[in-house]
Amino acid sequence: SQFPDPLPDELRQSLHLPTLKQSLAYFHFPKKEEEPLLASKRFAFDEMLLVQLKALQMKALFETSKAKSLKLDKKLLATFLDSLNFTLTKAQTKALKEILADLTKAHPMNRLLNGDVGSGKTILAAISALAASTNGTQVAILAPTEVLARQHYENLSKLFESVDESVALFTGSYRILHGQTVTRKTLQGALQNGITRIVVGTHALLSEDVTFQNLSLIVVDEQHRFGVDQRKLIRDKGVLANLIVMSATPIPRSLALSIYGDLDLSI
Repeated sequence: SQFPDPLPDELRQSLHLPTLKQSLAYFHFPKKEEEPLLASKRFAFDEMLLVQLKALQMKALFETSKAKSLKLDKKLLATFLDSLNFTLTKAQTKALKEILADLTKAHPMNRLLNGDVGSGKTILAAISALAASTNGTQVAILAPTEVLARQHYENLSKLFESVDESVALFTGSYRILHGQTVTRKTLQGALQNGITRIVVGTHALLSEDVTFQNLSLIVVDEQHRFGVDQRKLIRDKGVLANLIVMSATPIPRSLALSIYGDLDLSI
């Protein structure tokens, strides 16, 4: 039987990998102790290569797609930063510059923001949301649990007091608009008509009956808690909107580049 090998011979030989046919034989009919290990290495390489190729394909798709350029007014940013009881660290400032630069581009941002709990990821998400909101577009901030969504809602509401920006909350149990509890239908209408520009929510925001007028930015917290299909669902609501995924889980740079190769990395 023939076993067409998807790997070019030059690449395979440079990495000292067996052919596909050899690997199958090594697995099922090993003659030496090291043969199953060589086969495992070959199949692991194939799997990771496919993951990376898919990630690069998605990255190319985003980079050739169009997005609205979002520019944050410098005076408004200064007002917001002055209202904080701390100054941004060098790492926060660097990540912020990367994010704001991405938002001004003509193609969608696709960035992984990685940092420990308490390292200030929420502040950067808030500034990004402010950029989108002040450009007349909408922001969806997605949290994996109602407790975390409520925390984000309360924190962002306090942060935005200095710039007079309102935040809504949309979960399975809570719907809050302008500080008041409202019905699901009322908040749905506010999102659909563009009245609500910044909304924090859970997977409830992924429901088919939740639509946005002009969604330009999506922030996903603890991104590993959301499946690829779930992230695609909410991104489709914004037609390749800008995307920030945040994670407090330490991710080695090499792994981040392999698994999340479609995402630019900020730490």
